[in-house]
Amino acid sequence: QQQQQQQQQQQHQQLVDNDDGEAKSIDDNSKSSTIADELRVVDMGCGRGYLTFALHSHLVERYQYEEGAFNIQSRGVDVRPKLMKEVNSIARDLGKDFDGLQFMTGTIESTDIEHDIDVLIALHACDTATDDSIWYGMKKNAKAIIVAPCCHKEVRGFLDMHVAQKTKTKTKKGSSESGEGNHHPYVMVLRHNIYKERMAETVTDSIRALLLEIADYDVKVFEFIGGEHTSKNVMITAVQRAKKRTKKQKDDLRRELISLSALHGLRRQKLADFMNESLREGELDGEGEGDGDGRQQPTKKAGNRRGMPSLL
Repeated sequence: QQQQQQQQQQQHQQLVDNDDGEAKSIDDNSKSSTIADELRVVDMGCGRGYLTFALHSHLVERYQYEEGAFNIQSRGVDVRPKLMKEVNSIARDLGKDFDGLQFMTGTIESTDIEHDIDVLIALHACDTATDDSIWYGMKKNAKAIIVAPCCHKEVRGFLDMHVAQKTKTKTKKGSSESGEGNHHPYVMVLRHNIYKERMAETVTDSIRALLLEIADYDVKVFEFIGGEHTSKNVMITAVQRAKKRTKKQKDDLRRELISLSALHGLRRQKLADFMNESLREGELDGEGEGDGDGRQQPTKKAGNRRGMPSLL
């Protein structure tokens, strides 16, 4: 387990090291008078903070003491107050390099960070907590969003219902029964729970990737650790684009989103709801006025800030 955690931490560090964008501020009162800019990281559902500590230490070592340095500000968020008090105490005992690391008690939705952030990470945020995390990153204008989802429960109910409806046919008497030759193509797949779980995972994360692309991120989905360590080994990385996609590009993505949802009988998905994006034919957002971005736009802070470092 310790080896698995170390591998996951190294992978997250490498991903953050491949980001580029603008740095913003978490807390103006914490800014050093000798360092012009801050690099801000938020870890949602941080638990004991293994990843949070490792990533903060890595960024401090690499960027805080160089010429033109960045002040590294990291926040870990979890709902357990006793645990947050404990890890905050550990951070204070580690010395000045960890002065910028703080742990906060709260839910993802209730987390109150005033300004924009640079990197949002969420490791194994269960079910729709991943959607909550992604949406928080979008609202805070995160330059990089890195999540490792798990427990894709939301979509499973839609899959079961959709396949059952498509399999039934009407008899002459009006009763409903299974019709031979009229099975939904997925019936023979989804009767096996292991495939149902994998299908839910694949569909959910594909929808999340499409929604992130609609929100002007470049997205990659890949395996970040070997399957011998955990089956929950898929990572979604999203880096904010310097140039927004056109309305036509976004509408094309929305059509793909609707087509994928229709195939699997999806009517709702939490991140899509947050972004006000429809999964149903005939309800395509972005038609007509505007730039074609159906999501609620975060308020961007004015100011002349230096760009986020190229973390290669």
